[in-house]
Amino acid sequence: MSEVQFRLLDLNLLRVFDALIEERSVTRAAARLHITPSAVSHALARLRDLFEDQLFVRGPQGMQATPRAAEIGPRLRDGLHQLEMALTPIGFDPQASTRVFTIACSGYICAVLLPELMRRMRTQAPGTKLIVRSFENGVVAALEAGQVDLLVGGFGHVPDRFGSELLFLDAPVWLLGRDYLHPKSELSPDRFARLPRLAGMSSGSAALVEGVVVENGLERRVSLDEHSGVVGVPLGDMDGGPILASIPYSSVAPLIVKHSDMAALLPRRLANLFVQSFDLDIAEPDTELRELEIHSLWHREHGAHAAIVWFRGLLAEVAASL
Repeated sequence: MSEVQFRLLDLNLLRVFDALIEERSVTRAAARLHITPSAVSHALARLRDLFEDQLFVRGPQGMQATPRAAEIGPRLRDGLHQLEMALTPIGFDPQASTRVFTIACSGYICAVLLPELMRRMRTQAPGTKLIVRSFENGVVAALEAGQVDLLVGGFGHVPDRFGSELLFLDAPVWLLGRDYLHPKSELSPDRFARLPRLAGMSSGSAALVEGVVVENGLERRVSLDEHSGVVGVPLGDMDGGPILASIPYSSVAPLIVKHSDMAALLPRRLANLFVQSFDLDIAEPDTELRELEIHSLWHREHGAHAAIVWFRGLLAEVAASL
């Protein structure tokens, strides 16, 4: 881009460019920027003229960046973040702030932490907002670019450029349908030993419910904090294979176990919520399984911002109150 073109460049065009890189959709980029899709399309046309490149073309998975746009994207994100940091006051006043905080976590974390977190945010920082993202591809890059403030979940290897704090520990337990499994008596050890479960779970191998995803050097444990874990074979068919081995939606687990003769493996804190709401029971696993360690994680450069330091502290307070 020539010097003349750069002087003509509107900062809002760069925000549109960044949103299109992230969202890969005109509609989603418009929603993110709180403008109309036609305004995004108009801005894209101006960007194409200025850069003399198509920048984004339609593909099977949405708007795909051209090589030129892919080259510009990471540097532009960093520049926009540095500009934001330069214009943001050093101090942070929660009561006066209108900042939007963004975290990435699983549905399990949302269910356990968000109710109390939102209650405290309404009291201490009533003008702030919270955006929750899932752990989709690119979330680590978004954390590095300052587009996500915190990741919350289980992690393995954490590169030095990230800081982390242990929020709480949790353990897997079996969630049981009370009406199906013991409608007339307490659950005895013998009866629990005959409950349906995934074949091989009695071996005690945590690998059955856990994997690792590596992105940009960060290891994230994909385990019961994102999956409902295990729903096993029906009673009376212990020698057969599981008819439902696992499901990726923890919110579905209580419906399955309440209305069928199965059991699901869930984090205890999540299972406790379902027990209260769905009239279910909890039983301890007959073998020791890996305890879940839930951390908050931030980029050291961005995480030193006063607003994020405050938010990290609030999240830690909520976790400590569980």
